Amino acid sequence: MTGPRASDGLRAVLLPVSALLASVVLLVLGNGLQGTLLGVRAGFEGMGATTVGVIMSAYFFGYLFGSLHSPAMVARVGHIRTFSALASITSAVALAHAIAPTAAVWTVLRAAHGFCYAGLVLVIESWLNGSTTRRFRGRVLAVYGTAVSASWALSQALLILAPAAEFVLFAAVSILMSLALVPISLARVSTPSVVETPRMGIAHLYRTSPSGVVGVAAVGFCLSAFTGLAPVSGQQSGWTEGRIALFMTAWLLGALLMQWTLGSLSDRVDRRWVIAGASLASAGWALALGLGPHLGTPVGAGAPVAATVALVFAYGGFSLPVYSICVAHANDLIAEHELLPAASALLLVFGAGSIAGPLAAGAATRAFGPPGLFVLLGAVHVLAAAFVLQRMPRRARVPAEEKEPFVPVPRTTPVILRLDERGGD
Repeated sequence: MTGPRASDGLRAVLLPVSALLASVVLLVLGNGLQGTLLGVRAGFEGMGATTVGVIMSAYFFGYLFGSLHSPAMVARVGHIRTFSALASITSAVALAHAIAPTAAVWTVLRAAHGFCYAGLVLVIESWLNGSTTRRFRGRVLAVYGTAVSASWALSQALLILAPAAEFVLFAAVSILMSLALVPISLARVSTPSVVETPRMGIAHLYRTSPSGVVGVAAVGFCLSAFTGLAPVSGQQSGWTEGRIALFMTAWLLGALLMQWTLGSLSDRVDRRWVIAGASLASAGWALALGLGPHLGTPVGAGAPVAATVALVFAYGGFSLPVYSICVAHANDLIAEHELLPAASALLLVFGAGSIAGPLAAGAATRAFGPPGLFVLLGAVHVLAAAFVLQRMPRRARVPAEEKEPFVPVPRTTPVILRLDERGGD
């Protein structure tokens, strides 16, 4: 009877949560499409790589600010009102990009979108926490993380639905953001209490896990640089919008498929070897993309599409999972009651790296053309690996029996961290 009862319990949890998951899928689809769309449309509007870097950096600044300050808004007006207001703003912001395609306006709009999107995700994650018992938290977290990653990958394919130079895709983003209101508004889930996440100082966290902090900062830097400037680099290389969409989708699918493989490996060996090895592999794939014949080859003139897709798939597969491995490494070194504060602090480090990434990538692309982005990414991955390797002799590896199990952690808001079974109640 244990099996059927457990199955019934999980079903009882997932049924109401399914509405929340539907809302987050729609949000991620719209948000993922808009990020890539703006990079491509910026080229049509004559914006340079440095300008695009500033615009994309504004999003991560707004997102970090929203993650920190949205809980106060929820406490004042409640979850439904907060979600409705922020979803309406993001829907309007998507259309405003098409109406006023200037760098100054886009920078403000991108920051506003980042702030609102962080608040929207925070509301959904608060609801997930309030709708899940500790018994099923790990499984709900796994389903949620997979839904977010898969939706982000799928969002890139939406770029081929219409030309980026037209209004249609901006309208599609607006529609997706508006539709995200429907499932959560009709969900039969009780309104949760406001979730406060304990904080930890970055300096204290660095003293505890230097490799974890530097690794997470490097991932944030490279992820934001890639998402912000890769579409621009592809467009400057003469790629069609379909090829850019394929390129970005392959990058995200690589991460989705490789996460558990690298995570499981890090459970069996010193995680720092996995962090350093994955970072060096990422550097190799990035440099192969930047220095090989994959950029600058006009479409229709023998451009090696399959080779490009394979390389970016491998790059995503080795680079993005490093975030969760760094979180797991930090968790191995801290007390159980500090798991949530540490993971929350790592998200702040990730956000700081994400703000810097597009700015540096924009400058590198302007100075060296499309290959500049990938050479920059390769250099950052090499530096991160070198830092981890030089730290290893200073501290013995964590014994296998003392390790926390690897868990793929979504890079969203600190609220979702409470679904991690290791964090206590």
